[in-house]
Amino acid sequence: ATPLFVVRNGNRRDKREREREKRQGVAFEKVMDTSLELAQLRQDLLLLEHVLQLEKERRIQAERQAEAEKQVCLQLQLLLTREKKLRKAAGMSAPSPRAR
Repeated sequence: ATPLFVVRNGNRRDKREREREKRQGVAFEKVMDTSLELAQLRQDLLLLEHVLQLEKERRIQAERQAEAEKQVCLQLQLLLTREKKLRKAAGMSAPSPRAR
């Protein structure tokens, strides 16, 4: 025959222990959720860094393309000017079919 107060104290202790375990479980879940969220944010950051790098490379390529087009236009202008001078020196006034 166990005295009644021991059982009551035991039940209280069990209840307190269950509540503590429950709080610890909730805290652990919060830590895990935060950890997962942090891992997702890191993945997002890596992806954004990659996209930024691709965008920088695209912009550099576009600048190079624009510079190349500019050089082609300058060369074309020089050729047309040269052709015009040669035609004038040769006494030909009509422009070339390409210049039209």
